Amino acid sequence: MSNKFLLTAPSEREVLALKYRNARYNLLAVALVTLINVILAATASDSYFLFGATIPYIITLLTALYCGLYPPEYYGAEYSALEFYPMGVFYIGLAIALVIVGLYVLAFFLSNKNRVGWMIFALVLFCLDTLTLIWYFGISPDWILDYVFHAWIIVILSLGIRNHFKMTQLPEEPIAPPAFQELNEEVENSVPLRAADMTVKHKVFLEVTVNGKHVIYRRVKRVNELVINGQVYDEYVALVEFAHTLSAVLDGHLYQAGMLAANRSFIAVDGQQLASKIRLI
Repeated sequence: MSNKFLLTAPSEREVLALKYRNARYNLLAVALVTLINVILAATASDSYFLFGATIPYIITLLTALYCGLYPPEYYGAEYSALEFYPMGVFYIGLAIALVIVGLYVLAFFLSNKNRVGWMIFALVLFCLDTLTLIWYFGISPDWILDYVFHAWIIVILSLGIRNHFKMTQLPEEPIAPPAFQELNEEVENSVPLRAADMTVKHKVFLEVTVNGKHVIYRRVKRVNELVINGQVYDEYVALVEFAHTLSAVLDGHLYQAGMLAANRSFIAVDGQQLASKIRLI
């Protein structure tokens, strides 16, 4: 349908907010991978995943090793003569490692709503982790991927913090900018793009029934769709979503669905919002 009904261009503030959010989710990814590595070290596994923090992994690995939790071949021929630390040492080490992982998770959640102080805290914590990596393993080609990853995360977090402060320097936007459009002239019915495949894996953000029509706002792979009575009338294709509005006109009514700033999904009909939900991811 006509582009006059679409509100797809993100503002500078929305772009910066999205970049800040993406930095936060990189932080959460670090925490999750680190937790996996801690579990692997605690269970004497040979596996190790990149993209995790170093300090929790080293603490867990060394305490597990010195407490005799690894198979005898790890200790060599002198295994039978070795005296291992009590298991309490391992539990203390594991607890410290989990606390550090918890700090990354805490920083992720508390850095929401542009509380940038927690992002700065996470950046400092990860810089210390990077220094520990270099101090413990030295400059070795065997760890080059870890060095690159640590540098990458430091850059991502730094840019996230920078984008936050760039947002604070932008002029204030209107408190209630117009989000939905009214149909002020006669417009022909929109032509559907295709029939909606309801058997394919998808995520429904919102759905309502209004004017005898079932309206669904959903995502299929990389495509956000406005589905009305089983027909796709508009779509938004993006790997990373910005604010967007999908629209269709049927029987003189304007149907809209999409995502506004602050990750808020909506469905509106004739300029009236009928459903809204904050999307965490």
